[in-house]
Amino acid sequence: EMLGGAYTSEVYAEDWVGNPATSEAKTIVVDRAPTLIPYAYAVPDPFAPVNPNNSFTEIKYYLARDNLKIRVAIIGEGSREIKVLVRDEIKNKGEHAARWLGDDESGKRVVDASYEFRVSAEDPNEVGAKSARVSNTVLVDNVPPYIALRPVQIDYAAKKATLAYNLPESSSVEVGVYDNQNNLIATLVTTEAQAPGSYTVNYGWELLSGDAGQRYFKIAAIDRAKNSAEKNT
Repeated sequence: EMLGGAYTSEVYAEDWVGNPATSEAKTIVVDRAPTLIPYAYAVPDPFAPVNPNNSFTEIKYYLARDNLKIRVAIIGEGSREIKVLVRDEIKNKGEHAARWLGDDESGKRVVDASYEFRVSAEDPNEVGAKSARVSNTVLVDNVPPYIALRPVQIDYAAKKATLAYNLPESSSVEVGVYDNQNNLIATLVTTEAQAPGSYTVNYGWELLSGDAGQRYFKIAAIDRAKNSAEKNT
């Protein structure tokens, strides 16, 4: 596939007895982004540089040709490059990856935000041709999900306790009931993916001999960036 740029075309013809003829040369301008980079994406997305279990992301991209000069950069405010991950390196056809630790060129950790990353490719043998460019975004999220709890509602007659809570972001949630010795009494929610919003969980009990005592709810949430939070009632 040709890169964008200006090209010259002409028609050459020769008759049955070998007399040649050439047309007037014409200039053709190719003004489009070539598919030298069919895709580029970040995985994981989001990620949390402060979390050792999810501290980096990889910019994965595919090249459709050999011998391409590649630049991969993270873009900040004002379309300024804040981190260059691949600096004008020659790479061949296939999938490649560039790791980003969530820092800038000075090594300072960036603030939580959505960042654009840009992959550029050009053929060094095609002088003056436009480079191909693909961009996408990746989210830096170092903040654990905030779990808002409401006072537990207890109906002693019905032998039921109700926990109400709110999640600000999509998270994987677990809810359990524990005794005063921190022993798990009942699992109410097991690693369930929950969207942002309000939820209620009910715990019913039967007071058997020797089973009296206080209980508490524990709720744990892990967001998409693998930041975790935990709260007890």
